Amino acid sequence: TDTLTVRAYAKLAGGIGALTSVVVDGIQVAQFEVKSTVPQDYEVAVPALKPGTKVDVVYSNDSVALAGGDRSLYVVQLNHKTTAVVPKPDNSSIDKGLDAAAFDGVNVVAGDFGLYWNAALRVVWPEPNLTSSLTVRASAQAAGGSGATMVVRMNGTVLGTSTVSSTAPTDFTYPAPAFSAGSAVDVAFLNSGTADGVARALNVHYLRSGTTVLRPTDTGVKFDAGADLAAYDWVNMSGGLVELTATGA
Repeated sequence: TDTLTVRAYAKLAGGIGALTSVVVDGIQVAQFEVKSTVPQDYEVAVPALKPGTKVDVVYSNDSVALAGGDRSLYVVQLNHKTTAVVPKPDNSSIDKGLDAAAFDGVNVVAGDFGLYWNAALRVVWPEPNLTSSLTVRASAQAAGGSGATMVVRMNGTVLGTSTVSSTAPTDFTYPAPAFSAGSAVDVAFLNSGTADGVARALNVHYLRSGTTVLRPTDTGVKFDAGADLAAYDWVNMSGGLVELTATGA
């Protein structure tokens, strides 16, 4: 009756991605192949997730291919309504093993986003933690009939992905954790390009939460050029920009 979003990517082996399943309170509710090598959202139908529900993301085809490639699964984040989980040692564990061995409580290590073996990433679903909100006012120059893809993060947690198509400034509001001074916010532009002589661009006018507004030209704002994960690597940095014409955050 509900949807769980699994944000994940994989390292392939022999052209084959990571076989992934989702288990809720001991019942498998979905199975799919993660073949994308950059973070991508996979939506899974699940029962209602309440605090205390056991959610397992299982990786079951670990292999090293003769043609090259050591297959791995990377679970960046789990999202359900107003709750987000970024796998860390304090909120999850990894139970190594295949099939029943992934749930036997033997050979368990601290939770992390990388599954480098057949294993289950095990999470006890927490209380809702997206109790605030963030509004990003943005506009775009579309190209080839496609608007600008915008991904918004806070302290490494993805708050949402939107397609910005209007040339008029528009508000995009996302549930977010509570803000404090020093919270790190990223607004990433993922699909720069040119079509029919028109360059696609994303314009970020300002960010607002509660009584605080931040503009891209304010002190401390930077632009990190790069595609996908490279947009957050603190390499190729420059000053903050209103108009983003290159891929980056």
